[in-house]
Amino acid sequence: MSSQANHNSDKDFDARRGEAVDCSEEGEVIGGDAKRIVCRHEDMSYHIAKSQEEVVRAWRLVYHNYLNIGIVHENPYRIHCSKQAADKESVVVYGQLGGEVVCSLTIINDHPVDGLPLDAVYGKTLDALRSEGKELIEIGLLADRRKQVTRTLHSLLEMMHYVFHYAYRGQKTLVIGVHPRHAKFYQHSFGFEVLGEETTHPSVKDNPVVYLGLDWYKPMAVEKPLKQLVKYAKNVIEPEAFMGRYHFSEPKDYACPIRDYLADQYEKGDSDSDVAA
Repeated sequence: MSSQANHNSDKDFDARRGEAVDCSEEGEVIGGDAKRIVCRHEDMSYHIAKSQEEVVRAWRLVYHNYLNIGIVHENPYRIHCSKQAADKESVVVYGQLGGEVVCSLTIINDHPVDGLPLDAVYGKTLDALRSEGKELIEIGLLADRRKQVTRTLHSLLEMMHYVFHYAYRGQKTLVIGVHPRHAKFYQHSFGFEVLGEETTHPSVKDNPVVYLGLDWYKPMAVEKPLKQLVKYAKNVIEPEAFMGRYHFSEPKDYACPIRDYLADQYEKGDSDSDVAA
């Protein structure tokens, strides 16, 4: 489950604070440079990760965030991710302030063999969608190091801008696991529907999770689409913006903390983990 989690700053993420704002009402085309800013307030900007270094910084934020709220265990790599997320089709989106990564989410495509992280608890439900011919993507590894709710929500809305355009063009079915207390936010802001009963996720110390789903093209087909989705539609992110993303293709002899973390986790038999409180 991937509802946004906050944590107190520590030495790894000690940076000047700032605020994010919604994208402007005027349409803005974001083209081929995957790191081009979508919108900004002072030094806050949003990017698609193009290098291993950027992905590591984003997933170390996730690790510290989740460790701070007590839903993952310490590990020497200071990384938290799933094997499905470390795939060439994944898109890591992050927000940066004063040179530091302060928020992040990962768009995870359905893998033909490994599926999605949510398969660990909602496998049968997801298989039902697949049997209908739907192509699935999951929002996961969502974190923000700031405690202020207004700032974290603004950043979530900005990062979901990328998700909207990535999913909308491919008419993907979007799935996400969230803490039950956050479900209404996703329903009211983006049009998600609750598609699974509340359960617990063993990979995050049995925290509660509920499964939400959304066919992105459906909310835009109604007479009065949600305001946030209209903003996304006016501020276009072109497909070329996603082509420069990091593809997780480092040689085996190249130092890679992500690869080392995953090798260690799956040797231990740990289940897929993509959950926040």
